[in-house]
Amino acid sequence: MFEEILKEVSGANNKVVAYESKNESNKDISKQLGVSESSTFGKIVNFTAGISIENGWLRLFGGEASENIESIASWNQIGNDNNSVIDEAIMIGYDVKGGFFAINSGAFNSDLGIIHYYAPDTLAWESLDLNYIDFFYCSFWKRNRFFTKAIFSEKIIVKSFFYSFCRPRGKSF
Repeated sequence: MFEEILKEVSGANNKVVAYESKNESNKDISKQLGVSESSTFGKIVNFTAGISIENGWLRLFGGEASENIESIASWNQIGNDNNSVIDEAIMIGYDVKGGFFAINSGAFNSDLGIIHYYAPDTLAWESLDLNYIDFFYCSFWKRNRFFTKAIFSEKIIVKSFFYSFCRPRGKSF
């Protein structure tokens, strides 16, 4: 399965590095998250130790930690009695600007499964109106000036990138 992930990211326009999982128990994590093992999200959790996009600008959690990315289990307190970082949402990654990405499972006023971004400039959660698979593919298939300049400019934010280039068909923001 890891080979399938490598095949998917190999043609990406952005630099994408998938770290292979060395642990066979990640399937337990996807089950605890209620994620299908055959879904893109399930494959990322089960078979990677995270994915780095555009030299680490965006980091998506895998089922275990790598030397560069924490695990989805640690961010969502899986296997611990502690509460997750945010109730009724699944933390899935972060960016270098201090923003966080989460899948709505009841915490936000949007459809379940929609990705939300915690913007460091507004200190608020904002819907990206994308599900995981759209967010995942958009993150590494769309190279543009917003994506690479966001590191250097406070005025260009992540939301601009996703709103401008990853808008679901037929939706306006």
